[in-house]
Amino acid sequence: MGRTRPDRNFVCGAVLLLAAAGAAWATEADDLVQMAWAGDLEGISRLVEAGVDVDARNKDGSTALVLAASFRGYEDVVELLVSKGADVNATASDGTSPLMAAAKVSKKGTEFLLSKGADVQARSADGATALLHCVMGNLEGQDRLDVAEILLSKGADVDHALAGGATALMIAAGMGELELVRFLVSKGADVGAARGQDGKTALDLAAEEGHADVVAFLKSKSKTKD
Repeated sequence: MGRTRPDRNFVCGAVLLLAAAGAAWATEADDLVQMAWAGDLEGISRLVEAGVDVDARNKDGSTALVLAASFRGYEDVVELLVSKGADVNATASDGTSPLMAAAKVSKKGTEFLLSKGADVQARSADGATALLHCVMGNLEGQDRLDVAEILLSKGADVDHALAGGATALMIAAGMGELELVRFLVSKGADVGAARGQDGKTALDLAAEEGHADVVAFLKSKSKTKD
């Protein structure tokens, strides 16, 4: 299942209870991220207008924008934070950018952040770009292909690999995602690329997982290149 919008009434109530209790651990950044999680647009506006740094990280290392971008259905929160000056390229402590977070769950969020200057080639701590986050994320079917297409049209590298050497094609092949594999190959993904850590190709990974349809397709593409 995808990461979907929490019930805002419930979460807002929980946030208000925490505030009323005067939780000693809370910082201004924690409060802002909590408001973003709650989808509390008025609360976000109030905190930012009071001088809270809209790009501040909370105790868990996240920014309000990265968190909001992580949920499908929170595009209005993303848009508000950006309108309040949030940096679309400010990352969480692990290097996850708002675009990477959005690419996992939301076509609309992805398009919006790109329109505001989000860096399509930025990498998180494990080397993942927004395209790799898209492939590994919760979008399915045409939505995932659409987001991948958008990212590639903005300059994403189809063959960029994680720190361990896995490319988007290898990941898709290992998951048995035939349509995604077909799409990536149509966009120029290197069928013969080998994973750095063990030398395995997308074909090897598909075969290991028993994805016969993916194996057959990749074999046909390998023969075409021979």
